[in-house]
Parts: sequence; structure tokens; C-alpha cells
Amino acid sequence: SCALLVCSMVAMVLSFEKHGPMAASEGAALLTFVQSVVWMHLAADELVMCIDALGKVAGISEEFLGATVLAWGNCVGDLMSNLAVARAGQASMAVAACFAGPLFNLLIGLAASMVYVNLVIGDVHVEVSNSMLLLLLGSVASLAACVVGVRVSGVWELPKPMGWALLGFYALFTVVYAATEVGAVWASP
Repeated sequence: SCALLVCSMVAMVLSFEKHGPMAASEGAALLTFVQSVVWMHLAADELVMCIDALGKVAGISEEFLGATVLAWGNCVGDLMSNLAVARAGQASMAVAACFAGPLFNLLIGLAASMVYVNLVIGDVHVEVSNSMLLLLLGSVASLAACVVGVRVSGVWELPKPMGWALLGFYALFTVVYAATEVGAVWASP
């Protein structure tokens, strides 16, 4: 990132001297964008490594940390942006973003990562534990509840009780997932 900073400064100075302030701002904007992506990547890597180290010290599995702490951190930005969009009167856009964001992460983020890893390493064997299967079943159940709940309302609305029911489902699911992770319920063989 230091190299990016030096390159961006040199490019901005050279562009400013040659073409004036407007030309410098375009190059600076592009380099600033690239540099911000690099900084976010570095910060995310450090955060994940710190959480992983704390999990190892505390004896908490990577799956549990991924399904709770990292998932919550990943969703805070979506929560804030969806709230802002809904408060601006665009409720349908906020609801679409709630489903489209995770769908994009799953179908593009995971797919691109898997293609990259398969190209570099070769086939990757993923062992599906009971807790991972429970995550899949919980995701499918919550999506099915959303579809059925919206359709049962008859007017394709999201009533307030449905929101409370989904929050309750998440709380119950988190407790069951934690119990599964420690082996109190549905222990892995």
C-alpha cells in the first residue's frame, strides 16, 4: 500500500503539471479507489486473523465464529444501508437488497473464490459437519418462512408480526446452532 501511495502521488503531480487540476482529479480518484479497496482488504484480513486467534485461544471453532461474529460484522453495513433506504420511502428496494446482497455474495463471491482456489490448488474437499448442515437448513427454513408469510398475507406485504417472528426464529436458531456446535444437540460423529 505504500507503493500505491507513492505511485498515486507521482501520478497526481505529473498529471496536474501537464493537464491542470481536472486531469489530476480523474487519476487521483481512480488510484484512491484502488487504494481504498486494498486498505479494506488488508483491514479485513487482519480482523479475521485476530478473531481466528481469539477463537483458538478460547477454544471456539472457526465455523461458529463464521456463523456468528463474522456474519454479524458482515451484515452491519447491509443493515444500515437497508434502514436508510427504507426510511427514504423505498421499502421495496430495501427488501430486494436484503435478498440480493446475500445472493450476490453466495453466487458470485463464493463461486469466484472456489474457481480461484480450484485453479490454483485443484479440487477442494469440504467436509460438511452437522453444524454446517444446520446452517443450510436454517437458511432454507427462513427463506421459506418469508415466502409463505408474504404470500399468506394475501397482498404481498411484510406485516410487523412477521418481522418479530423472523427475529425470534433467528434467536432460537442461534441457540440451537450454539448447542449443536458444543455437542449438546445433534453431535457430529
